[in-house]
Amino acid sequence: MTFEINLEEDSSRIDGILKWSAKGTEDGEIDKNNFYIVDDGEKKVCDMIKKKGIILDIYNMRTGYQAFVNNSSTWQWNDTLTEWKAKPGGTENNPYKKGFSMHALAGEEVVLWIQSGYAVMESFKNLVKTFGKNTDSKKKSPLPLVKLVGAELVKFEVGSTSVPKLEVVEWVARPKLLDTESQEPTVNPKENEELTDVIEF
Repeated sequence: MTFEINLEEDSSRIDGILKWSAKGTEDGEIDKNNFYIVDDGEKKVCDMIKKKGIILDIYNMRTGYQAFVNNSSTWQWNDTLTEWKAKPGGTENNPYKKGFSMHALAGEEVVLWIQSGYAVMESFKNLVKTFGKNTDSKKKSPLPLVKLVGAELVKFEVGSTSVPKLEVVEWVARPKLLDTESQEPTVNPKENEELTDVIEF
């Protein structure tokens, strides 16, 4: 029997974190209604999502609840994409919000879109409704090349936000840079069932 060991911390490649900013960042570096990438504290607008689009790895995404407590982020992930666990933290002053995490390819950069809140959840919910019969969950391909085409202002009783309008430009074969099993759990739909039928928000 041979000795086997993996000393790598993480075999997946991530070049930055992708975020949506409805009102712009507090430091003024990113204007409102923009996706931006954070890498080692440096922020830059994700122009690729406006011009050519970015590829979303929808099959290896995760959904769950995020809370910010004492300046730190906590996530509780769902076991599958088809069922939500009970919201943690009780009902009074609950800090947890629904969110998701997925890899994306912006040009040659592999980014992780990990975010919670009404704007991104509503945006992705609207996007999923347009998927139709283009998905193949057994092969985890093709993947949607998605473009930002605008933003919709949504007003609440207190405050407002902007929901990004995402549009599928085309469906593409899985790129080598997204050929990873690092994100789990994955979609577990019934055989021959489209992704639009199984993702619930």
